[in-house]
Amino acid sequence: MFIILVHIIFAMVSWINNLLLHPDAFFAYITGERTNMVPPLAIVGVSAAVSFTVMIIGTLLVSNSLDVTTILIMFEWFFVLPFIAWGIFSGILFLISFLFSGTGSLIATLQNVGYGVLPLALINPVTVLGRLLFFRTSHVVYSNLYYNPQFFSIVVFLLLFLWSCYLWVYAIKHTHKVSVKRSIAAVIVSVVIVFIVELYGPLSLYGPLPL
Repeated sequence: MFIILVHIIFAMVSWINNLLLHPDAFFAYITGERTNMVPPLAIVGVSAAVSFTVMIIGTLLVSNSLDVTTILIMFEWFFVLPFIAWGIFSGILFLISFLFSGTGSLIATLQNVGYGVLPLALINPVTVLGRLLFFRTSHVVYSNLYYNPQFFSIVVFLLLFLWSCYLWVYAIKHTHKVSVKRSIAAVIVSVVIVFIVELYGPLSLYGPLPL
């Protein structure tokens, strides 16, 4: 049993390493296989569940109280909305890729965009903690901006978001059989569209999509 567990762990580490550091080869292999939504669902789901749990625990540590209404709002924001954001962004990427002569399916796009969320999923709890620390220490004046936990969480988020964009470029390249230049353009256009919708569309009421 122990040997089997070790093999599973090594296989998972190898799988994550290939996805994060060798996305071109990873998505070339994944695209040639049968569509499997379980891994991307697990990535988004586990990330959402951890973020929701961290938010609950952090809120209790900050305010020492938590009512049912607040829990439901947190559940909607940190557990439900990530799945909606995943679907919206995948749909936009699919449409833009189609305009760029892409040939992939919507379900394959959804699958591979989900894989690309992994960098953000790994750091999501840290960004949630950063928000909590911001609310708890918002009255504190920092002599150095770099000591501000909110600043740290924003920088980390941006770096990991760029990493996800890097993965999405190769996801679109192989899913839709387009050049790297077109896949880069598709990712940039899709990110800009989501950003505009968040700022001026109905989703602006919710703030940034927790993707």
